[in-house]
Amino acid sequence: MERLFFSFFLFLSASLWGLPFNNANLEEANQSYLQGEKATTFEERKTAFNQAISLYHQIEHTISSPSADLYRALGDTYFQLNEYAWAALYYRRALKQEPQDQLAINHLTLVQEKLGLSPLSTAPSSTILPQRWAIFGRMLFLTFLLTSATLWFSSSFLRYLAKMSLLFLLIPISSLIWSYYFTPLEALIIAPTGFYREPQLDQPQLTQAPLLAGTSVYVLQTTSNGEWLKIVNAEGLMGYVPLASLRLI
Repeated sequence: MERLFFSFFLFLSASLWGLPFNNANLEEANQSYLQGEKATTFEERKTAFNQAISLYHQIEHTISSPSADLYRALGDTYFQLNEYAWAALYYRRALKQEPQDQLAINHLTLVQEKLGLSPLSTAPSSTILPQRWAIFGRMLFLTFLLTSATLWFSSSFLRYLAKMSLLFLLIPISSLIWSYYFTPLEALIIAPTGFYREPQLDQPQLTQAPLLAGTSVYVLQTTSNGEWLKIVNAEGLMGYVPLASLRLI
């Protein structure tokens, strides 16, 4: 029974790691991007970059976990089309995957300037969750090695270590579950919007100026009709914005 349990755990661990993904559209998307950079007319440039975006999005929707490189490529392409809010969204998603991605940080800082926003300051939720995933990955790999060893070597000490590693694995799992269910979701305003006291367009607004495109906020809940989101901004004000005005990071 113990051997069966460890065999099942090994199978589960292997499935969590997944396999590298190879997409034939990637080279075509990169070539379209390069064509856009070399274009001599506005129409050629626009056509090439739109083609690149379409192909990058096809790849994004095909794989379960897009890489920081793919998100950065989307951000670069939107930037070339002067779609700065969308560029900021994908640079933020790249940083959520790899918080130390210096290219994404530099590009996002430039986008912030284009949008008239303050210099980049990475929100805590953008860095904490990837760090927890990294800890979980290391613990899972260690447990995988120890449980593998128990299948080949009959050692009570190895079995003890494997059981202890399973217990310690519960710590990062609990942390990830807590982050997933109880940490507010970070989102980005992609189109200027009013910041309403109640989820109705005729309600008073909490700020004189609209929320600017590229502004980072936290989502607290969705209204029952799904058309409005309750958010909190950087100043701690809580109110409502239309669903269409933002995207989750």
